[in-house]
Amino acid sequence: HGRSELLCWCVFVCGGLQYQYANYSANYLHGGKGAIRFQLINQRSDFSFALLAGGLENPTLVAVSKQVAFKNPKAPVFPRLAQGKTHDEMTVTWTSGYDIGEAYPFVEWGVVASGGNPTRTPAGTLTFSRGSMCGTSYSYTERRLTG
Repeated sequence: HGRSELLCWCVFVCGGLQYQYANYSANYLHGGKGAIRFQLINQRSDFSFALLAGGLENPTLVAVSKQVAFKNPKAPVFPRLAQGKTHDEMTVTWTSGYDIGEAYPFVEWGVVASGGNPTRTPAGTLTFSRGSMCGTSYSYTERRLTG
């Protein structure tokens, strides 16, 4: 049981590391089973969890989970609202994994609580590539070495 304090479950999330020690779950120390929760954000990629021994100072990989996938990884996420160009206008933006030919983007709005029918407004689409944001020769390694 002394070694159980050094076991931790880890998940790498968007370049960062989330972890919890296995003994965070009270049942783990008594029966070797427990439950740990991580908040995962849809990064449009599968996740795996790793069990490490030796703590974070001297980690040794013990096991890796099967990949965990979101049900609909392309679903629109991260909605943002902003004041429009005039006082009676609002801008709605979101991030989606759909290609332009895969989905019809729209915003549905209106008072629906009182039985009204919402209005559906077509949305414009902008697509950004790595080249349009960082230049065509950008890579993480180059940026890290020169920046």
